Amino acid sequence: MQGKTMELMCTCGPTVNTPEMIAALIKEGITTFRINFSHGARPDHMQFAETVRAGMKLAGKQAKLMGDIQGPKFRIGMFEGNEIQLAVGSKFVLDSDNATIGSQDRVFLPHPEMAEVVEVGDEIILNDGLVVVECTEKIFDSATSFKITTKCVQAGPVSNKKGISIPCRLIKTPFPTEKDKVCIETANMLNLEFLMLSFVQCPQDVLSVRALAPHAHLMSKIETPVGVHNVEAIAEVSDSLLIARGDLGVEARLSRVPMIQKHMCKLFAGKKTIYCATQFLESMVNNKEPSFSEVNDIFNAIQDGVDGILLTGETANGKWPVEAVRWLKNVVDQALAFKNQ
Repeated sequence: MQGKTMELMCTCGPTVNTPEMIAALIKEGITTFRINFSHGARPDHMQFAETVRAGMKLAGKQAKLMGDIQGPKFRIGMFEGNEIQLAVGSKFVLDSDNATIGSQDRVFLPHPEMAEVVEVGDEIILNDGLVVVECTEKIFDSATSFKITTKCVQAGPVSNKKGISIPCRLIKTPFPTEKDKVCIETANMLNLEFLMLSFVQCPQDVLSVRALAPHAHLMSKIETPVGVHNVEAIAEVSDSLLIARGDLGVEARLSRVPMIQKHMCKLFAGKKTIYCATQFLESMVNNKEPSFSEVNDIFNAIQDGVDGILLTGETANGKWPVEAVRWLKNVVDQALAFKNQ
């Protein structure tokens, strides 16, 4: 461990969008800048890359550029009145009826591939984890004729085109998506060093991107139970892995995330580079100093063995991006010194 250095990464956004800010963050220790391809279009992504490279010149120091492709995203249809409230125990149906607007009792599911693999007893997550329903009955005649009956086990609001996932099932869907292919093309045009792959389920997902971006460092994000289950096979074909704690907390239950983080760090120690992201300094989106628990979280991640930490909202739209990076670097340096003693 002696002499180990850390990759300190941050996300570009409304707050980090000038050469001067880029230069300031490089001087504070940032080594890689993330462009989130989920937001904006090609001109926006090209502008971020140009800004980062101008910031490098200003700082007199090199940094790397990373593009984060969105990956497959599953959404439900529309509701009359835009939103419903599901109560615990209430019946709710997901079906193939695209002609009828959603109601309190049902909504269109434009993803037959999900209906095909779901089984009775499976939990289905809606609205980024706010609502959970359980499959009680499944009828699947074809891609255009199916009905999934569920009961609500975690109450909350569900509105138009909200996300839906079945954490325990591998969904057979094209990877990369058509949108992702455009973003990969942009990444190639811009000579981005890293590509982050979202919602990787199996090795073939990575290999499909590798064929389109043979020269990029491919970082697979582990953010679903299926990804965790297949992580060793995914690691075999990936250049590095990122523990995406935000979506992982929704998909695999929040209480399991620390265990998954420690397990992956132990499993791949000395074998594969492991990065980690989400809410390391979340309070610094608004506050000039972090909480004790955030400092402790960074310190413990280093002790676990992560090779790099990614800041997201803290820099993309936070009020204190420079201070957030300064705190990150300070805690990382102290954690490494402790680990190496």
